[in-house]
Amino acid sequence: MTKINSILALLFLFFTYQATAQDDNLPPLLTVVGNGEAREAPDRVEVQLGVSLRNNSLAQVRNDADTRSSAIIAALRDAGVAASDIKTSYVSIQPYYSYNDNDGDPSPDYYSATKTLTFTLRDLSNFDNVMEDVYAAGANSVDSIEFKVEDEEGQKELARRRAVDNARNIANTLAEELGVEIGNVYSITDQTSDYNDYPRPYMFEAEAASDGSGPGPSISGGVVLTEASVQVKYYIVNPDNDDGGESGEDDNNWEKKVYYLWANML
Repeated sequence: MTKINSILALLFLFFTYQATAQDDNLPPLLTVVGNGEAREAPDRVEVQLGVSLRNNSLAQVRNDADTRSSAIIAALRDAGVAASDIKTSYVSIQPYYSYNDNDGDPSPDYYSATKTLTFTLRDLSNFDNVMEDVYAAGANSVDSIEFKVEDEEGQKELARRRAVDNARNIANTLAEELGVEIGNVYSITDQTSDYNDYPRPYMFEAEAASDGSGPGPSISGGVVLTEASVQVKYYIVNPDNDDGGESGEDDNNWEKKVYYLWANML
C-alpha cells in the first residue's frame, strides 16, 4: 500500500510539474482589459402591461379578462401600433383557497385571471396618448417599460470597437512606463457579459419639454447605453531574459530524475 501511495504521489508531482512547465513556456505577454460603450437616443419603447382581475366565477373572470385584452389591442391598433408590434406574452388563471380544518373539501374563494400584452411604440412623442387609451380600455397594470434603439447590432459593434481601442491605448501606456515594446496580438477574448449584451436604458436627470401651457411628457428615455469589454494579450518584444536559457536544461534534468525514481519503484 505504501508503494502504491508513493507511485500516486510521484505521478501527481510529475503532471503538476508538466502543467507548470507549459505555463512557463508561454511567451512574454502583456494582458490588458479594455472597455467601451455606445450611447444613442432611443427611437422606440417596449411596454408590458395588461389586466389582473378576480371573480367568484371562473367563466366570468375569464370572459372579463378576454374582453379587456381585446379592447386594449383594439386601442393600440387605433393608435397606430402595428399588429406585428403587439403580442400576448403571459396568461394565467388560478383558483385561490382559504383552508379550514373543519372543511374536508374546500372550494375556491375566487379565481384570478391575468393577461399581459407586450407592444412596441415607435413614436415616443405619442406615448402619453397611447397609455391613456389603453387605461381607458381596461388595462390596470404596467409591468415594464424599456427604451431601445432600432440598430442594436450596430451599437454593439461600436461598443466593441471602442473597447479594443481602449485596450490598445492601455497596453501602449503600460509598455511605455515599463520600458518595453509590444508586438502583435497573441489572443483576444470578448468578455461582454450577457447583461451587457443588449442595449439597456441609461437614465439621467433631464427637464421635460414643455411649451408652458401644461406639463411636459410623463417619461424621459435618456440615452440607451451599450457596453462591451475585451481582454487582449500582446507579445512583449525583446524582453529581458536573465536565466541565459538554462531553464530548459534544468527542466530536462528534473524529468530524468522523475523517470529514474519511477523505474526504481516498479
